[in-house]
Amino acid sequence: MNKGHAKTLVAKLDELGRVEELARMLAGREITPIVKDHAQQMIKISDEYKFNKKKI
Repeated sequence: MNKGHAKTLVAKLDELGRVEELARMLAGREITPIVKDHAQQMIKISDEYKFNKKKI
């Protein structure tokens, strides 16, 4: 914070970045291959849901 103002940086993530960031949020410090697999599964399910929702 600087003089009562907060600063936020936003970056668009590629597929690998999405997996890494979600894995970090799920696991904290220690990102294991299992956590990365879970993150990939969550993203896949989310993407499939969004794709199917558009068809309706």
